Amino acid sequence: MDGVGVRIAWAREQRDLKQYWVANEAALDRARYNHIEKGKAKRIFIDELERIADVLRCSIDWLVRGGKLDPWLPGEAPAREQHGSQGWQRRAHHGRT
Repeated sequence: MDGVGVRIAWAREQRDLKQYWVANEAALDRARYNHIEKGKAKRIFIDELERIADVLRCSIDWLVRGGKLDPWLPGEAPAREQHGSQGWQRRAHHGRT
């Protein structure tokens, strides 16, 4: 499930948010959130993904499936995003986590 974590990290960075802030807003333990984002969580519960997606204002479908889907909810793309919705794929291919 590390693809999910890569997408979560990318969306968080696009919003210029810190891990501890997202974890707190999503009502998750900081260590649990870190494990999800780093791909170390053996399983991720749907309610956790829903809360993370809500905090990041992105599509839960995109978090799970990725691909060419638009990650952002309508009208929620961050102003600082300059590389389009596929920027997360470039990051994943460069091995950054």
